[in-house]
Amino acid sequence: MTSLHTAHLRHAMYYEIVLRTAEQLYEQGGEAINNGLELLDLEWANIKLAQAWAEKYSKNDFRAAKLCSDYSNVGEYSLDLRLHPHERIGWRKASLTAARRLADYSAEGKHLNTLGLAYADLCEMDQAIEYFHEALVIHRRIGDRHGESVVLGNLGGAYSRLGYLNPAIRCHEEALLIDQETGDRHGEAQDRGNVGLVYYLSGDTHCAAEFYEKALVIYQELRDRHGEGVMLSNLGLAYAALSNTKRAIELDERALMVFREIRDRQGEGAVLGNLGRAYVDLREPHRAIELFDQHLRIAREINDLRGEANSLFGMSLALHQIGQHDHAIAFGKSAVRMFDHIGDPFGAKVREHLARWVIENHRETKPIL
Repeated sequence: MTSLHTAHLRHAMYYEIVLRTAEQLYEQGGEAINNGLELLDLEWANIKLAQAWAEKYSKNDFRAAKLCSDYSNVGEYSLDLRLHPHERIGWRKASLTAARRLADYSAEGKHLNTLGLAYADLCEMDQAIEYFHEALVIHRRIGDRHGESVVLGNLGGAYSRLGYLNPAIRCHEEALLIDQETGDRHGEAQDRGNVGLVYYLSGDTHCAAEFYEKALVIYQELRDRHGEGVMLSNLGLAYAALSNTKRAIELDERALMVFREIRDRQGEGAVLGNLGRAYVDLREPHRAIELFDQHLRIAREINDLRGEANSLFGMSLALHQIGQHDHAIAFGKSAVRMFDHIGDPFGAKVREHLARWVIENHRETKPIL
């Protein structure tokens, strides 16, 4: 081994520790979150350089392969905030290859799961589900109950997004049982939030809110700011569905503060969209348009296709309220095309709105004989 190779190896080992430290600070919650993110941003260029070196030499060097696998695992949450889904796929495919080369089945299962999440963020749900199933097989084979629960939750989320609510609830309830048996409070919070989402999608909003409230309490106990932001946002949607719009806005604004604090752009965009819908409900379309425009810009910046489709549809609702029917229909059609492109069943509901608007416009423009 040359001295240059040894130097690069030490560099990669050091910055794996830096990434691990940033992740641990992020997971501590509270003020430590910002410390972790500041460390991550300060050393981001070196972390990426070190990971690239480990990936390049993972085929021939055992230690480089181990580092290549570890880089994805030790930065699971923080990397999601800093890498575009396509970049995450690149890192995690390299990590998966390295884990298989090392015959590290636990790491292989984790990489398959995080690959599924990355594809889900790109709305490639069939590919995501395939990875989740592969991960589930491995975690069950090696008896990893925690890994099994995590994958079941993600698999249930994928089914929910495709509108398959029965298999979704089965996955989430099975995950909840595992986490209660093993005493995994963080997992339990995620499971309760996931079950709440299925109830929300099925129309049982009161039950959904109950599960969200219980999940929020656990996240706050654990000082998990990201989980807290997600549950505040979900509760905002639930209260909006229950026609308590002012309470929904209060919850969304709290969620927005959290996501901006931890610099989660996807979460920030989603909440801006939720706030836009709330102001549509309050019949304040101009304020809603401002919020949807902010959401649209963020969604396009981070390539969040589902977020872009939601913001386009929200914009169409607000434009319809101020009487710009042609523009509303144009935005609605763009939303339908995007929902269809990503295979999201919500496109059918957008079509219903468009059909009603076309009929209304026809009635308004019909000449008086």
